[in-house]
Amino acid sequence: MIRSMTGFGHFEMKDEKCFVRADIRSVNSRGVNVSVSLPEELTPFEADIETLVKSRLKRGNVRVSVEYERAAAPEEYSFNAELIKTYYRELREILTQLGMRKGEIDIGFLLSLPGRVTRSDEARAASSTVRECVLKVVEGALSALEAMREKEGEQIERDLRERAAKIESLLEYLEKRAPDMLEGYRKRLMSRLRKILNEMSIELKPADVARELIIFAEKSDVSEEIMRLRSHLVQLRSTLESNGSVGRKLEFIVQEMFREANTIASKVTESDMLERVVDLKGEIDRLREQVMNVE
Repeated sequence: MIRSMTGFGHFEMKDEKCFVRADIRSVNSRGVNVSVSLPEELTPFEADIETLVKSRLKRGNVRVSVEYERAAAPEEYSFNAELIKTYYRELREILTQLGMRKGEIDIGFLLSLPGRVTRSDEARAASSTVRECVLKVVEGALSALEAMREKEGEQIERDLRERAAKIESLLEYLEKRAPDMLEGYRKRLMSRLRKILNEMSIELKPADVARELIIFAEKSDVSEEIMRLRSHLVQLRSTLESNGSVGRKLEFIVQEMFREANTIASKVTESDMLERVVDLKGEIDRLREQVMNVE
């Protein structure tokens, strides 16, 4: 089953402590690019969110937006008053021992010393809980996004298979008409040669005509291109049955199909066949547009 690269996913959780909401949008991209928009207090979890997204999505330009509201903030930080007092006393004694003039010690200096501020156990526990909650909500939004991408992928697959069937029908017509190109060219060649040679009173030699027809037959043979196009259609259908990220492989297959169609166009001479080749290239171009959406 193939998946589209475009989609949207939403998930949210709410309890007496907090509210978390995640929205994830994705559009086409050559690889996977993730941008995360978070409230300031959730920025420590940005790398975790990006890692989670990349573990689930292999292609797409993905934008993650998280909203967070907390009912009541725990007492996150507190001054270690006893430690600050100890610093103060020790510094006063050092100044006395050095014979320096006693004076007030700058409070800013005291507050810059290690250990003067501690984070509460409650705050540490709350941070761990918030991280788990945020990642759980992002996972829920990712699941919703994947479901939408899979649903759109089903529509893309149906269209690709319909295009492939039309291409196969066009190849059957071209294969059937290919031998007639030689007869059509022979008639046009004979008509032109007779007109020219009659004016010049020169006899037309069958060997010369045969040699010219052999050269034309070699140059206009499209059987090899038709065979390769059919092989590419087999690869296309086989890839559609695969799991995982197959978008780049499909792009390569369609690129090769377009190359073969261009070669056929350069060889075909009959007007009705040229019309079918134009249709063929149009169907392949529509294939190319669609596979650009596949993850």
